[in-house]
Amino acid sequence: MNLRKVIIAICFFGILAGVYAVDYYENVYTSDGKQRTFFLHTPPGYDGVTPLPLVICLHYGGFQQGENMAMLTGMSGKADQVDYIVAYPDALSPGWSNHDVLFLDELVDTLKARYAVDEKMIFMTGYSAGAVMSHWMACKLADEVAAFGPVAGTMLSYDWTGCYPTQPPSIVSINARDDPALPYEGDGGYYTGVEEAMSNWAERLECDEGPDSFTNETGALRQTWSRSDGKCDIVLWTTEAGGHGWPTEFSAHQLSANDVLFDFFAAHPLQEPVFVEEEPSRADYVIDADIPQFFTRTTTVRFRISKTEKVGIELFDALGRRAMVPVRKEFAAGEHSIILDGGSLKSGVYFCRIKTPSYVKTEKLIK
Repeated sequence: MNLRKVIIAICFFGILAGVYAVDYYENVYTSDGKQRTFFLHTPPGYDGVTPLPLVICLHYGGFQQGENMAMLTGMSGKADQVDYIVAYPDALSPGWSNHDVLFLDELVDTLKARYAVDEKMIFMTGYSAGAVMSHWMACKLADEVAAFGPVAGTMLSYDWTGCYPTQPPSIVSINARDDPALPYEGDGGYYTGVEEAMSNWAERLECDEGPDSFTNETGALRQTWSRSDGKCDIVLWTTEAGGHGWPTEFSAHQLSANDVLFDFFAAHPLQEPVFVEEEPSRADYVIDADIPQFFTRTTTVRFRISKTEKVGIELFDALGRRAMVPVRKEFAAGEHSIILDGGSLKSGVYFCRIKTPSYVKTEKLIK
């Protein structure tokens, strides 16, 4: 029996039992035409209907894959205890870079479309090069990913110039002072020192309360910066030993990264952005959306924006379940039109939502 048949059998008998917990690879095509892959774990409590939290876990550098990261971290076992889905995406060889930003952006939409995911409880973590990438994605995906958890990594010095989150994300970082691969104090140019990076995040996100310090029973130091309005927290856990490994209570760190991450994630769901529901001033920021009320197979959504910004168009059914994600990408200022192909949708009432980081508009559609 080949692997595909094994997976199908596991899923079939799991469904008969009311649960299914499987690990398997999936493909996804990004909007730039590339086929990408990710390794997925669903916990025993996943029934395909009840939305569960999701963690996207980025593997370390080199020619690694998501499956390696699952084995290294043991995160799937922790996810089973707390009913989380975990996705382990594969970087383009040899490792994470700006070429992967679109993939990770669209992977969030893919997972929400294919699985029952709690959209307020989507998180991202990463180890080593994956930690560096998770720092960068905090600059790019804060409108959909609630919190980020880099482990044994820091921010690249030059990334700060392009880091403008659409809303303040919460971030927890775990680092060892004796890390030889990504030095805790930085390298004087390429990598920002760990404490400097977290302090920079606190300043950038206006977390001006703190840092408050706490040392646990094994000597790990926790520093916390917070915002007065509770929008986000910046937390740094520092251990004296552990090198460049994944922290566990049995390693030199004497600190479980999985426990720290999942506790932090559970306490930091996505904060609701402040949207403008009415038509803004045409002299200021403009988004005109023309969404026809009735459609058969296809319909065209037209919109106009007065500045370059990321625009998302999504279709929901009458129960609020996402039916389609036609597009979510950056558009230049001007007029645009998007064709929605609803040929595979059943007849009924749908809602089309068009949104940017600062505006949202929803219209009813009838097919």
